[in-house]
Amino acid sequence: MHKSDNLTREEELDLARRWRDSRDEHARARILSAYRKMAVAFAQRALRPGAQLEDLIQEANIGLMTALDRFDPELGFGFSTFARYHVLSRLQIHALENLGPVRIFNTAATKALLGSYFRLRRIYEDPSTGRLSEEGRDAICRELEIPREQLDRFEMAIQAPAGVDVGAGEDPDSDLPRGRQILAEDDPEETVIRNRSLNQVRAALAEALASLDPRDAEVLRRRYLAETPETLDSIAASLGVSRERVRQIEFRGLSRVRKALEAAGVRGVAAFFG
Repeated sequence: MHKSDNLTREEELDLARRWRDSRDEHARARILSAYRKMAVAFAQRALRPGAQLEDLIQEANIGLMTALDRFDPELGFGFSTFARYHVLSRLQIHALENLGPVRIFNTAATKALLGSYFRLRRIYEDPSTGRLSEEGRDAICRELEIPREQLDRFEMAIQAPAGVDVGAGEDPDSDLPRGRQILAEDDPEETVIRNRSLNQVRAALAEALASLDPRDAEVLRRRYLAETPETLDSIAASLGVSRERVRQIEFRGLSRVRKALEAAGVRGVAAFFG
């Protein structure tokens, strides 16, 4: 992990607090300067034919500034973790919008599809190799309700430029899309908030599930709360109902649980039931 060469953890947090609380421009410039070398290094790794290094450096710097604007020093993690996430995310979005062999625009629908794809891939891929079989791809198409040709084009387009992850611990020969290798980690801010809310969510969730029809609750547990989430097809087969019926049960149950959690004051429901 890239770290600042000339800021201690205490100095870093102090500068971040000064920017957050009083918009101290000197503090902002100091912390951005300390991490600019990291941003440039990631931009250089993202360079490939057809890309301009100046554009990539600009995108990396935007990611760095975004990280500082969103960083909360009280959440308990260092700025380096947050900065790395946002710089790589910004470079990946740039690749999606401009450099992919099939262009996919940065829309809410595309982001939702990307998240669903990664979630389903974790279910269907071979855990020992990280590879996805043809049967697994077909199953993902059924879950996402898209034709196989669209999935093939989608997988092509989400590949990041060769070299973005080289040297950062990822396997350049893996068949996982580069976007998966780069962005597999969670947003560190959301991770901390989720962990802090866990006890509150557990209590509210138990109460919400208890209010549901037993079959509705079972579907939600198997789809979202199990260690290995199950597919609509597998649940439908075990319950002896159609796949569409399971989807209807899931939708109905999610709606009721969301309302119950929000009524209990649980924030960020979508992070738990995306």
